[in-house]
Amino acid sequence: MPGSGTEYVFSLYEVRPAGSNPDYIVRSAKPIYTLVTEMNTIVYGPENRS
Repeated sequence: MPGSGTEYVFSLYEVRPAGSNPDYIVRSAKPIYTLVTEMNTIVYGPENRS
């Protein structure tokens, strides 16, 4: 809830090649999108691409 002081960090990663270990991807790759928000839901669409 906004104003509660709780922050969520959402990070989106590209997994290549398919079947790669997700833990390795998170530790070794830079996210393609990151958002810090107090909301517990997000809407990701074409306007969020970098």
